[in-house]
Amino acid sequence: MGAGIGADAYMFYRLTLRSKQLWGMAAYGTESARQWLTHDFPLFTVEFQGHDGETRRERVSQVLAVRITWFGGLLRKLAPGAALIRPDFQLVLFKTRSRMSFLRYMMGVWTNRPYSRPDIEIVRCTECRCFPLETGNQKLETRIYAEADGELLGTLPVTVTMSGETVNLLVPRTAASKSAVL
Repeated sequence: MGAGIGADAYMFYRLTLRSKQLWGMAAYGTESARQWLTHDFPLFTVEFQGHDGETRRERVSQVLAVRITWFGGLLRKLAPGAALIRPDFQLVLFKTRSRMSFLRYMMGVWTNRPYSRPDIEIVRCTECRCFPLETGNQKLETRIYAEADGELLGTLPVTVTMSGETVNLLVPRTAASKSAVL
């Protein structure tokens, strides 16, 4: 459904199984608030092909590659226009380290009022590569985490790619559902 590189993956890195078991969804809210107050949102590089066919490179603190429109709960429409039936994904680029920009974007998501600013951009693509920021001849060795569907995957470098493969889901029949094939 989606992958994240940067701040959201750092949240999954910080959350413990014990805190999730004890506090449920409140653990996510608490960790998000703690992170918003203390995390420094380090920058890294994302590379992707833009709508004009040109390869773009941006310095970002967060990348979300999203394939669904509606997440439900507080996340609602995290990336308007995303859809499982499309051959691409929405790439949400946070080209800022500003806590207020992150908060404004999330407030727009929570209230279903999209937040649009030059430092947060949404583009369509089929692949992106994320790697550590380079300054001159030196790579900055800050640990940037990656996650997919809420599961921590590791650290940079990361490539997110659309696959042409499909997955068939078999769902058992229930009283509420007469069709078992999706």
